[in-house]
Amino acid sequence: MTLQRFFGRRGLPHTIYTDNSTTFHDANRELISLWNSLTSTKVQQFYAINGIKWKFIVSRTGWWEQLIGLTKQYLGNSLGRALLDEEGLQTALIGIEAALNSRPLVYEL
Repeated sequence: MTLQRFFGRRGLPHTIYTDNSTTFHDANRELISLWNSLTSTKVQQFYAINGIKWKFIVSRTGWWEQLIGLTKQYLGNSLGRALLDEEGLQTALIGIEAALNSRPLVYEL
């Protein structure tokens, strides 16, 4: 469901880059297993036509790791120890996404 929301908001990506954690490797295995278990030829054709690659970043890649750290920091600063439902968490993450995407990529002197 999360990927469906992402695709709905951003369109179909050609490649998905994720952190190199074991969680994502496990998810990748689950998705491959799900893919292999699909029997609907229409679904298989759709994904084959819009083939999506899943790549893992190299561990300790500086700016990727910094974005992950900033996201965690913003979550901690804005939410503290609050418990949110799914909609509340999505709202918080969308706000963080906007903040991260609005900052300048380079600084002019």
